[in-house]
Amino acid sequence: KNNPIFVASNSSKIRFVQSMLGDQFSNLSFYGLFGNKVDNIKNNFHLDAQNLIGQHKSAICIENSDEIGYIQGNFLFSLLSGTVPIIKASKYILKNILNPNCYIELHDYCSMSEKQKNIEIDKRSDFILNGNEVFTNLAKDYLEFIKHINLKDLNLSVVESQKFKTRIFEL
Repeated sequence: KNNPIFVASNSSKIRFVQSMLGDQFSNLSFYGLFGNKVDNIKNNFHLDAQNLIGQHKSAICIENSDEIGYIQGNFLFSLLSGTVPIIKASKYILKNILNPNCYIELHDYCSMSEKQKNIEIDKRSDFILNGNEVFTNLAKDYLEFIKHINLKDLNLSVVESQKFKTRIFEL
């Protein structure tokens, strides 16, 4: 589907997106507590939402906070679905976690013409669907670290994890 999807039940996020998009908000496929209901297919809201997001070319993805050190990661559902995230996130997420070829920043999206929106979404969609890397090397290294985390030495694991946090958030 060509209209972006927005899955949210957080009233602050919804008001923020409404204020950013204005009249264009009504063009979204809006799901959540105050919008359309996500069908319960797999008895798991997150998997059902991810499946629904995958039926769209783009998704509005708003992080809960821009606070340093915070990652909600709702853009992951979009990327895992092959859908372009139209994102509002901290500069650290955009710079140190995501490849800029895979997303559109929400404030940029809001200033584009409809034609430009379609061009940019198509370009990023092709990038994602052609199997290009959507994460930075730092993010890939962290994901690999998590796979092999040593729970027997939790203190060392926390120290190593904090080293990644320091690099990701440039602390």
